[in-house]
Amino acid sequence: MDKLKSVDLLLGQAIETVVDTSKLIEDSSSLDTRKNMVDIGTAIHSLWEIRTRIYEIDPSLTPDVVNDFKSNELDFNRLDELASKAEGFEGNGDLDSARNYYMKLLKESSLNHFRLLAEAGLYRTTATNK
Repeated sequence: MDKLKSVDLLLGQAIETVVDTSKLIEDSSSLDTRKNMVDIGTAIHSLWEIRTRIYEIDPSLTPDVVNDFKSNELDFNRLDELASKAEGFEGNGDLDSARNYYMKLLKESSLNHFRLLAEAGLYRTTATNK
């Protein structure tokens, strides 16, 4: 495997791990949430900066979601907000509201990233109710 591709994959995994860690920090009462979240945001931004430089060298490595964002930032942000609301409802156990937002996301999105999020969310929230 090409070294740039390997680095990009590892950076993607690192970003996912840092995001997962941020959720744990938010739930921890013994950590300074505000300061740590700022630091985590800085870390994620730095990791994405490295990925951006990789994509400048080899554009074929650029994920579809990045290209989707660049091609229509307003639509991407609107869909991202719908996905965040759905995930928030799901996380709080309000599965009916989550399902409604996932269905809306699926209906309104032509972007694969958000369609996959919606389909997975609908599967989880429906499977949980059975």
